[in-house]
Amino acid sequence: MGGIIILKIIVANNAGFCFGVKQAMNKTINTIGNTNNKKVYTYGPLIHNDQVIEKLESMGISAIKNVKDAKDNIMIIRSHGVSLKIYDLSNENNIEIIDATCPFVRNVQKIVKEYYDKDYGIVIVGNPNHPEVIGINGWCNNNAYIVQELKDIDIIKNCEKICVVAQTTITLELWNSVVKKLEEKVEVLKKFNTICTATKERQESCAEVAKQVDAMIVIGGYHSSNTQKLVQISKKYCPNTYHIEIAEELPIVQLKNLNKIGVTAGASTPDWIIKEAIEKMNNMEKENNSMMDMMEEIENTLRVPRRGTTVKGTVIHVTDDEIMVNIGYKSDGIIPKSEISNDPFVNPHQIAKEGDEIEAYVLRTDDGEGNILLSKKRIDIEKKLGNIRRSS
Repeated sequence: MGGIIILKIIVANNAGFCFGVKQAMNKTINTIGNTNNKKVYTYGPLIHNDQVIEKLESMGISAIKNVKDAKDNIMIIRSHGVSLKIYDLSNENNIEIIDATCPFVRNVQKIVKEYYDKDYGIVIVGNPNHPEVIGINGWCNNNAYIVQELKDIDIIKNCEKICVVAQTTITLELWNSVVKKLEEKVEVLKKFNTICTATKERQESCAEVAKQVDAMIVIGGYHSSNTQKLVQISKKYCPNTYHIEIAEELPIVQLKNLNKIGVTAGASTPDWIIKEAIEKMNNMEKENNSMMDMMEEIENTLRVPRRGTTVKGTVIHVTDDEIMVNIGYKSDGIIPKSEISNDPFVNPHQIAKEGDEIEAYVLRTDDGEGNILLSKKRIDIEKKLGNIRRSS
């Protein structure tokens, strides 16, 4: 039997498309069949996944950076949401809006506008360059303090009351540390933990899986904020963490011979990309086991049988002087005429032909020419003696 590597692939819960992304994708696809001869655009890439964007482009949907480029046509607002100004510009340019803003993001926008109108200073915990944060900031006239790390809190000056919200994809660890420091700094603090529940669950599941595997595969766009967070979390518990976009980027060499591999994926990663990666790893397991079987077979052929043992093999050649036998080792076995039978006039061709199975006794492991010297007559004698003993 060959050695078998049993590869266990553990897929984290909530891997792949989140509710907001699914909604955006569904609205986009539904729009394609109801355009009334209008062109369809998305304001910025619909999601942070190059493979999905390529598919949308092949369907005639392209991303734009300038709202005016969609004049008199249809523009889809992606799940990250946009500022109030974008809605105004769309109306001015006769643009039909399909609003695919994630409900969680929409909630953050409403909170920010409400408290900004109440004269609260607004703090957004997140990446200042992320479209979601840029959009949220647009609901308070771009006057929010953006806190990406603790030291950024120092920029907040002379604010008696603060409303703090979170980019929906940040880590709970960052949120808690920022809130703690704000509580020490601000007299009145309204805290709204707006981290998406799916994001929180995805991150927790990622950590749980990373703790129990030999390597972790995080699938998602290289520009995806939530995927990058998963990579950070995974590396805390599993140093062998690899961030890939597609199955072809799997580090096969590093993954070979591992027993447990974890898989998670960002909110913008479609199921088909996740399945392709898992399938490729399953194929890797089959290749590994095939290779191990082959190596074991090779190893077996390099062994030699012990002297005095009995072997079975297949006749591969017969001459007037000997029978050559393949016994599954690196060297073939040779039964010389003198060891075929006690009859000195025996004809080897009458005893065996190519393809016959034959049993023989190992006389020597090397006959001086690299072959294993065998005896058939020794086996025949022992069998006769055995029959005599049984009959007596």
